Amino acid sequence: MAPAVKDVRNWCRDKFGAKWWDVDKAIKKERMSNARKALSNKPPNLPESAVAPEPKPEPKQPNPFKRTYLHKMRWSYSNEQTVERITLLDPATCIGKEATFKKTGPRVEGGAGGALYLLRKSCFTYDFEDSEVEEEEDENIYFGEHPLPGYGGSNQIRGLAKEGDTSDVLGQKLLRYKLDCPLVIDQGLWAGMNPATQEAILRDSSATLVFLCDALF
Repeated sequence: MAPAVKDVRNWCRDKFGAKWWDVDKAIKKERMSNARKALSNKPPNLPESAVAPEPKPEPKQPNPFKRTYLHKMRWSYSNEQTVERITLLDPATCIGKEATFKKTGPRVEGGAGGALYLLRKSCFTYDFEDSEVEEEEDENIYFGEHPLPGYGGSNQIRGLAKEGDTSDVLGQKLLRYKLDCPLVIDQGLWAGMNPATQEAILRDSSATLVFLCDALF
């Protein structure tokens, strides 16, 4: 006795999904034929065209944004130290040429606490000592601890910024650099990075926090 049509359709639905029928007529016929064989305890002969398609992998969810701040640094001549203020930002608004840097919290006193800094040396108004610069280094870029003595060491890290590196190249290097600490990036360098690099830094870098820095000291 031939299987009922309802049973054939249910078998196809279980095997190929709810839209098992939404295929070429020849494939639909093959599927129903194999369903009858299977329901009759006969080994089905499944040609490639009748086999259920491989399920598409679910798209990978991106990593969440890291907490991102605007970091303003100014030199105070009255007490001879830097004055630092930070403001929480919406990271999604810090990407691309149309970035608005939407503030989501009040401006408060404080710095980046144990961060590594990537700054243009044009923001330094004092003579920055850089006697160890190698020929390959970019003399216009500072990468290291807080650049002023007394704030953690002012130790510059060699080997990241090479002569001729664009802002985006520096951003790509930061993505590969093992940070495991807050990261402070000069706003001018940030503006020169591609949006994809900016987003990757905010999502995928090893930085614990990201500070976009407006510095002049």
